[in-house]
Amino acid sequence: MLAVIGTAAFQGLSAPTASADPSPSAWASLRSCESSGNYQVVARNGHYGAYQFDRGTWASVGGTGSPEKATRLEQDYRALYLYRMRGWQPWTCARKLGLREDSDARSKVKPTYAEAQQVSGATGSPTPPTPPAPSGGTKTWPGVAYRSGQCAAGLKTFQQQMNTLGSPYHFTATSCYYAKTKTAVLAVQKANGLPQTGTIDKATWNAAFSGTNPFTAATPAPADAPAWPGVVYRSGQCAAGLKTFQQQMNTLGSPYHFTATSCYYAKTKTAVLAVQKANGLPQTGTIDKATWNAAFTGASPWS
Repeated sequence: MLAVIGTAAFQGLSAPTASADPSPSAWASLRSCESSGNYQVVARNGHYGAYQFDRGTWASVGGTGSPEKATRLEQDYRALYLYRMRGWQPWTCARKLGLREDSDARSKVKPTYAEAQQVSGATGSPTPPTPPAPSGGTKTWPGVAYRSGQCAAGLKTFQQQMNTLGSPYHFTATSCYYAKTKTAVLAVQKANGLPQTGTIDKATWNAAFSGTNPFTAATPAPADAPAWPGVVYRSGQCAAGLKTFQQQMNTLGSPYHFTATSCYYAKTKTAVLAVQKANGLPQTGTIDKATWNAAFTGASPWS
């Protein structure tokens, strides 16, 4: 089972094949402990696949869809990606097995699919999955300059393109322009020598689809998310942990501006349900461990 997630979605630095990743036998031991080596398993506690990813952690390393439905190579690749970002820390079984980290642990170096083959001891030349083309919309500039706070179909197309380029934030393509969208816009403008206005004008739109990709270079991983406090929060409660959660909702671009009262009322519940829906979690309205982790490292419902 994966431990508490500690980082948001990552964009690593591509590099030559690593020589110090864990051995196939170490990975096999981990899979055996986590899932009996079953790549299609779904656990009752919200963990999926051979490496028992929760949805938030899967999304944090660029995984799409549900982990147990991904190919073996894809699951191996995302597991290696997670190891490069956080070492063995996410897996409780790694501690039980006494697995030790090597020089590639926490290196923040994005792996290749060829490197991921050694996770299962496979040989040959792998064919990495082809990223899906943006659905809907057109790559032609819509003729409208988009600014923070707006919602429009063209923004969905732009956000999907950010995912295709490898943005460290996974956009759920809400068609609305909030904080994470602005971060991506500024990155595109900077990489292409454009004025960093935060406005998606014609030049910025064209740069996003045919210019320099700002996410192919080294990008620092987002700061660690606060660990789950170990308390399940429900409507009507007041606690310090709720203030932290509400502040994160503001960071994600929630349409409700929370004053971080530390109390769980109607607006907080609306935000909780939105996070759960965006990350494929049961929409209970309860801030449990999975919901907390998704809020800090999963898909934003407002990006």
